[in-house]
Amino acid sequence: INDIRNTGPDTENTNHGLWLRHILKWVPFFFRRLFWMSPLVGVTNTDKTKGASDACVFETCSTYLAYAARIWLKKIKPLIFIEYSRHEVQTNRVRLSNSKTRNWQNSRPRKVRASSKSGKRITYRLLSHHPFIKINQNDGSIEINYKDSPKYSPKRSQITTFRVAASTPRQNNRRCRLLSCRQCRSNTWVRIIALRLYYGDKIIQSLQGNFSSLVKTNHLSRVISPESLYRVVRWISPKVNVLSTKISSAQARLDKACTKLSWTIRSHFKTRFPSVIVSASMKDLFSPTTVRKLLYLSNCPQREIDHSFCRMRAKYRSIDGTCNNRKSPLYGSSSSAFARVLPAKYYDSDGMKDPLGFPDLPNAPDVPHPLEITKLFVIAQKQPLPGRGIHSHFLMQWGQFLDHDFTLAPESEDADKCRRESCHQISKATEPPCFTILPHKSSKCIHFTRTASVCDPYQMRLGTREQMNANTGFIDGSQIYGSTLELAKNLRDLSPNKGLLKVRHFTHGDLMPLDNSELMFPNDLCHQTGGCFLAGDTRSSEQMALAAIHTLFVREHNRIAKQLIQINPNWTGDTVYQETRKIVGAIIQKITYEDYLPELLGDNPLPKYTGYKYWVNPSIINSVAAAAYRFGHSTIRPSFDILDENHRKVGAPIPLKHMFFNNTYINRHGIDHLLLGLCAFQAEKVDRSFANGIMGHLFERKHLPGLNLIALNIQRGRDHGLPGYNDFRRYCRLTDARTFNDTAKEISLENRKILAKLYKDDPTIADLFVAGIAETPLPGSQLGPTFSCLIKEQFARLRDGDRFFYMRGKCFTKSQLKEIKKSSLSRILCDNLKSGKKLWVQENVFHAVNNGVRRVDCSSIPKIDLNQWKEIKI
Repeated sequence: INDIRNTGPDTENTNHGLWLRHILKWVPFFFRRLFWMSPLVGVTNTDKTKGASDACVFETCSTYLAYAARIWLKKIKPLIFIEYSRHEVQTNRVRLSNSKTRNWQNSRPRKVRASSKSGKRITYRLLSHHPFIKINQNDGSIEINYKDSPKYSPKRSQITTFRVAASTPRQNNRRCRLLSCRQCRSNTWVRIIALRLYYGDKIIQSLQGNFSSLVKTNHLSRVISPESLYRVVRWISPKVNVLSTKISSAQARLDKACTKLSWTIRSHFKTRFPSVIVSASMKDLFSPTTVRKLLYLSNCPQREIDHSFCRMRAKYRSIDGTCNNRKSPLYGSSSSAFARVLPAKYYDSDGMKDPLGFPDLPNAPDVPHPLEITKLFVIAQKQPLPGRGIHSHFLMQWGQFLDHDFTLAPESEDADKCRRESCHQISKATEPPCFTILPHKSSKCIHFTRTASVCDPYQMRLGTREQMNANTGFIDGSQIYGSTLELAKNLRDLSPNKGLLKVRHFTHGDLMPLDNSELMFPNDLCHQTGGCFLAGDTRSSEQMALAAIHTLFVREHNRIAKQLIQINPNWTGDTVYQETRKIVGAIIQKITYEDYLPELLGDNPLPKYTGYKYWVNPSIINSVAAAAYRFGHSTIRPSFDILDENHRKVGAPIPLKHMFFNNTYINRHGIDHLLLGLCAFQAEKVDRSFANGIMGHLFERKHLPGLNLIALNIQRGRDHGLPGYNDFRRYCRLTDARTFNDTAKEISLENRKILAKLYKDDPTIADLFVAGIAETPLPGSQLGPTFSCLIKEQFARLRDGDRFFYMRGKCFTKSQLKEIKKSSLSRILCDNLKSGKKLWVQENVFHAVNNGVRRVDCSSIPKIDLNQWKEIKI
């Protein structure tokens, strides 16, 4: 640092600013491949304009230099510092200033291209000779190659300074030689500072003493607000999710240490270079020895499972999903990483952790603010639209219930620090683990915490950020039984042990137990919302209809368990529990693959099942969890109708915004009326119309405005490092789209115009969730080609990679499998609703009642014969 401060041209009187932060914006992603000798490079600039006549040229020159003078630093992975002066140049075409920024979080000027009408062409050259620095005259890109320069050594800090000139020929003489027109040129100083390799090793030593205190355990706020309720739906209790909490805390410590190091190094330069941009290459800042020490200090738990630990003939699934695959025991297990079909796309110098929206990311493209997207693209729907489709609202509710079976992306530890006071400072808003959606025009900021990521104690390097799935990655009923042994035990009724789940008995039917000690919810939350239900997934109380279907399957478990204990009185309570859990899991799989997916994706959505494949990883795909499967938010009705057993409306429809965290109705009246309403009325179509209740009213409380779920979805996709829409098009074998006009076969003209305006006609940077929703559904399907492709692959993996899939011959006997195939959601309603004996429902409750669909008596709907599970004594 001392060498840097005492070397190079004097810049004390330079008008430092943020203007030319933009210089590295268009750096190719492979700029990480920079020269071999140093982890730290800094670039500063002093601009000098030759008279007032240069103004028009310099306005074009400096803008081009801002994004066309791309630094292609080869052979090194650096920490780059860049500083340029602010320029305000008034011309007839545009005024460039910091107030004219287009980016919503990074202060960057908009791009200005040279006018083709004037015939001007910008050319560049170096004004001083450097054997290892070259510049492209046409686009201003600078290439630095230190490999052939013996002058530089990785053992000490280095500095070099050079001058770049940009000019235009005379308007009427295009053959004018470069720089022959002195009135049409401008130049700038560029300084490159390289710090020695593993520069961060000494600084990190100062963190070792308080490493464990860098991260605090999460606690839910006692103040009930929309932000605190959103935290509840991403909450993992340290009591019942011990492993997930440990993994999240360890990775959070590692992230915090790396971030603190970056800011420590940056502070050394702030006094001299106020507008410095920092882009840290952690792989070269830390030596391998230091990386191992960091991983050790983070206390990342070891999860290696010996293959011999997985019993060869295990009859039942493990609660946490381990050992389903005996060759890879952690496939699909809880507290493991989401899978990816495309590599993560982050924009820090290593491409490891910083998403779109973080500051000082010169490689990151300009993307619209999430709230701007919701304003221009999304249609807020206040009333249900008649004739929207043939499917019932139960299709939406089953999709959410199923989603909570195999995905839970918990918030990172130390989330308590992300408060509203960080809304106006990007440094605070993006300090780990915060990723706050900053205010946009009249909209307020939205608190958002990054998803917890996994750590690997056996990985002796800093790897790419991979998000954690706290639930099992299988369709196994974990939303009923839990994904951890601690939670599964708390859900069972062990006094006496008859294999039942805990319930509360009411005249209108059994309900789930109330418990806030295990979930560690605030008492005020449970008191104000009618009680906190204890279920296999912490989100069971998120909205009333979801709580109702959770209750329905708890009743179904206990109904089957009571029959099994009568058929096999010699069975222990544990055997009854495991057999019932196995049957209920198979019923959920049957309903999903034979009833739900054909309605969602069309007839024969998947290839024919050919058996278990141990090489298939069933883990949930990140892009499905964070984008594609969120299509269901578009199918929610703006209000929920409730019906009695005679299918007559009971009172006025309940607005969606009053459905969230409100268990009072279920406690008073049970679940029958809610579920019958789901059967009767139509769901909304998948398009860019969303219910008003999730557009600024999500988790709304008295005097506290709600959240915008669509903006949160967009932010979630960016947080998870999802590549752009066009990358997934190519993955799904669609045509490569350079502009949105190339998506004419998949996206309507109206939607293409909006997307082109938002994303500057570049599908490569479009958010997957937004562009996927914009696609026109395929014939017979509710989804467009990209979402259909991803969801089909996901459910094929969940089927083929599950050793306990219900159609696999070793799971059930032929007679038992025949009975499983009789199961249906309509039969479960008939067996478990209080009015079931005299109930009439559709044979397929995913079809709304209309001219072609009629209700039938429950007595005509097939039942499962549980006598096929009678144990034969030999």
